[in-house]
Amino acid sequence: LKEFEDVRMELFKKYGDEKDGMYVVPEEKQPDFVKELDEFASIEHDVDVFQVSEDEFCSGNLTMQQMYALDWMVKGEEKNN
Repeated sequence: LKEFEDVRMELFKKYGDEKDGMYVVPEEKQPDFVKELDEFASIEHDVDVFQVSEDEFCSGNLTMQQMYALDWMVKGEEKNN
């Protein structure tokens, strides 16, 4: 996501006009902006996903909300991740 966000910001700076610290892409430049962004977005990227063991996950250091949000990262027999 960081790489995509960096490219997106570069394109905002390239095609946009700065107003109060934010970039706005004028309507006439939007097709070029979208075309370049779509080209980058269509590239397949490999992502390394960090996983933790069930023991680490259940160590008591996470709130229930955090555990729910991160459940998909847990290695386990039933997960097959």
